[in-house]
Amino acid sequence: MKGDSCDCRCRGCQGTLKGVQLFSGTRVLGPWMRRRGDYVRATADVTNKKGDVNLVVRMFTKNSENRGDGIDVDSTRTITTEITGRKLQEWGTTGVGIRELVRYEYECNVVTTPGWVRFRMLGGCWFEAAGLGGGGVVLPPPEGE
Repeated sequence: MKGDSCDCRCRGCQGTLKGVQLFSGTRVLGPWMRRRGDYVRATADVTNKKGDVNLVVRMFTKNSENRGDGIDVDSTRTITTEITGRKLQEWGTTGVGIRELVRYEYECNVVTTPGWVRFRMLGGCWFEAAGLGGGGVVLPPPEGE
């Protein structure tokens, strides 16, 4: 593995996809990436589209010893957009939570008219859950309390 964040041997893409075009009815799984925190904020940037279609992005997860496509981190959380521009979603400890490896599923669905969507997936912003065990700083209470 070249980079510390993905298993696709692409020299450390860190989950960034550039210039992907999906046609209506297409479902694609991205490369596996190593978990880098308890939560991730991910952004899909739709740059162009034709027809009345939407882009749906889901996050899947699994442990490294497991085979297969993984399981949906949280089926209630997706990035779903029918317009150009950026859309953000946070995944973390809800649902099954994030395990050792994660990947995105991209799907282009027909709303009324077939077509395509062109997008890029920006690198996620990973962070740990807040808590005293996470190396945070504990401040003393204000005087008088």
